[in-house]
Amino acid sequence: MDPLLTSSVSGRLYLAAERRLNPFWHASLIGRLVVRLGAVLRAVLGGSSLLSLAGARSRTLSEPADSLVGRTAASLYGGALARLGGSALGRTARGIGAGASGSLMGAGGSARLAGSFVAAFAVAKAATSGAATSSMRPLEIVALTLTAAAGLVLVVAGSRAVPFLGARQAHPAARTATPVLTPAPTPAPTPAPMDAPATGAEPPDAATAEASPLDASSRRGVGSLLLWAIALVAMAVIGVLAAVAGWPMGWLPFFAVVAVVLAGAVFYRSEALLLVIAAFPWIDWAARRALGGGGLSAVWDEAFLLGSFLALFFAVVFTRRTNLVVTPILAPLALAVVAAIGSVVLMDVPTEVGVFALRVTFQPLLFFFLAQMLPRDRRWVKAAVTVFLAASVLLALHGLFQYVTKAPMPARWVDASETAITTRAYSIVENPNGLGALLLLGALLSVSVALAQVQIYARLAAAAAAVVLAAGLAVTFSRGAWLGFVFGVVCYAILTNRRLLVAIFAAAAASPFVVPSVLLDRLTFALSPDYLVKSAAAGRLYIWRVALQRIAENPWFGVGLGTFGGTSSYLFGYTSLWVDQYYLQLAAEGGIILLLAFLWLLLRVAKGMVAAHRDQPDPFLRAVVAGALGGCAAVAFANLTASVWETLVVGAGFWFLAGLATGIGRDPGALLPALAEAGANTEEA
Repeated sequence: MDPLLTSSVSGRLYLAAERRLNPFWHASLIGRLVVRLGAVLRAVLGGSSLLSLAGARSRTLSEPADSLVGRTAASLYGGALARLGGSALGRTARGIGAGASGSLMGAGGSARLAGSFVAAFAVAKAATSGAATSSMRPLEIVALTLTAAAGLVLVVAGSRAVPFLGARQAHPAARTATPVLTPAPTPAPTPAPMDAPATGAEPPDAATAEASPLDASSRRGVGSLLLWAIALVAMAVIGVLAAVAGWPMGWLPFFAVVAVVLAGAVFYRSEALLLVIAAFPWIDWAARRALGGGGLSAVWDEAFLLGSFLALFFAVVFTRRTNLVVTPILAPLALAVVAAIGSVVLMDVPTEVGVFALRVTFQPLLFFFLAQMLPRDRRWVKAAVTVFLAASVLLALHGLFQYVTKAPMPARWVDASETAITTRAYSIVENPNGLGALLLLGALLSVSVALAQVQIYARLAAAAAAVVLAAGLAVTFSRGAWLGFVFGVVCYAILTNRRLLVAIFAAAAASPFVVPSVLLDRLTFALSPDYLVKSAAAGRLYIWRVALQRIAENPWFGVGLGTFGGTSSYLFGYTSLWVDQYYLQLAAEGGIILLLAFLWLLLRVAKGMVAAHRDQPDPFLRAVVAGALGGCAAVAFANLTASVWETLVVGAGFWFLAGLATGIGRDPGALLPALAEAGANTEEA
């Protein structure tokens, strides 16, 4: 029994009510019918190749395959790794990585150098931006303050501030992703559970591996310490000069220097990219502001994805710390891409429009593959979830700040009769529906962790985050996001604990009496005759009817991807109206084949998360998977009333969580291999 339920008054009342209602439910005709129907559906759907979990799990490409295509791909993959990874370049890369683990830079020096630059840059930028802070917006002041604080923490603590980047030896029982290089390789040891503490003997230098680099410098002598101090001061001076250079050019050296300092660390610790992707909304906002409105800001995300996949390639081929994955979504994704390209070609869509539409539709899915294949263990999953929730909470707090201060918004965001709504929160997403969808992911994830059997401090922190995220979600006034939240909670309850459905239905029944009137009026206004008349004349209902007509006229390949009712069609001047229904928009633009392929893709992802939840024994990781499923289901529901998947940060967050969740189930007992261990095992092979 959950101690939080038994120790609280409301929890005991809930348990008492459940004990009283259960006999009535099982004794009633409706209750017996539902229970019987559930048993029949489980038996029928369990043997269905479409809906069952058969084939829903991902596998590494080096694992044996049943099909001829799979065996051929595995053979080619192993041969390519043997040639590239076994070359002089591969051996050199692993040697550098093994040596860097115990070096000054590998033990946290890179973190200190980057921290000195970041802190100096933020302080100088705040000083030079204005003599008068009134010239800076509040969000910029907060961002620079947090940046300076983070830089100082890195300078003082080094790798202890970010322990995942330090030189840590893996447990001797850790698996390695070393591919088969000889006909008879040494069998890999049985992997230890991801949450199990390291019980094996520590290496002789384990204590020094986590030591402070400044301590290491002092042991090497005063000369080394002096050189290290000069390096820190030099990086700080570069940061000051970059800040004085002015906006936005002052940010270019910032990104350049930090990229150079951290590039090596990221290539050898590519799992750090999980944290970057988890904070992607804020990083995307900072990058676009730093690069201004030119061409660089428009393509920075492509550059980031390219660098991330290069780091993944390096981890697969050279350091051998992860493996390529065969995921069940490849088949529906391939069909969707073919259908989308067919729509562009057959409907004679201009190249510029078609390329942009393909990018908007499929680019966010790249985050799925990164999240699924980047090296990770339980520590990194926990860190990624923590960063994701922290980024979501900051978005919610910023949205609440906008609501309290009545930030300006376009008048079209509310109906003229909704005078009680002074503003809708939109934060850095610049769209209330997009912000609502992004907060859905964090809200369901935090609810799942708060209800999991994990440490009490983690549950309390997650519960506090859930409250903030729910409040931020409320002030977006996004009806689709609100209904999506309810749908996501129901999906979460069905997966984890069906008894929660009673509490959900009770909360839904009580909501008209406890929900603030401004929220209730916003929800019920969508069903009022006045709204329905306006919507049918020139609103959602009108454009939905037009979309259905386009589907009837061009059922298979649509009117052309990117030419009707979406971001691409709006930017290129095809229409000024938005479909505000992603599935209708996809079918109208790309055809029914594309829509069915996308729905098949979503089904495969959902099945993968259900399979991962069943396979994973760790309570925290199960909570992450359940929260990801609930959040993804909520966003999928929200797309019934808004095309929020076209917002890059929403798509990136959705597919990142989906990839992280399905990747958890891929190898539930694996620990992250150390660079030195991976290199040694490769040389033995």
